[in-house]
Amino acid sequence: MFARNKHLSPLQRRSGLRLAGALLLTMLLFFIAHDLPAHFTLATTLLHLLQILPAIPVAAMVWIVGQYLVRETDEFIRMIVTRSLLWGLGVTMVANIVLNVLFAGGSAYGPSQIFDIDIFFATSFFVLLIEIGRNQ
Repeated sequence: MFARNKHLSPLQRRSGLRLAGALLLTMLLFFIAHDLPAHFTLATTLLHLLQILPAIPVAAMVWIVGQYLVRETDEFIRMIVTRSLLWGLGVTMVANIVLNVLFAGGSAYGPSQIFDIDIFFATSFFVLLIEIGRNQ
């Protein structure tokens, strides 16, 4: 989708592909970090290091977005992207608070916090589409 869209600048395509790759790596590391201990007995230190691994691509995503915003020359596009990121952050925080209150009893069926990144990107992307559609 990003690689073939002629309406996107090379910077936007490259940043979109990097974000998609980091998101896929996050999902892969998350599954490894949570499935490996179920099948093998690991030392506590190794277990903690393994569970921290999915945070690395999330930090990379923050860096990728920051680099995109620094390199974007169109102030209007930068404002729209920044606004959508702020909406994504706000909705993620509210969703996290609501879900934590709903599952405050420590239910094993509560949502994992790894889904915060999904809520953030889905909301940011949805708001970005609305903003672009509204301004065309």
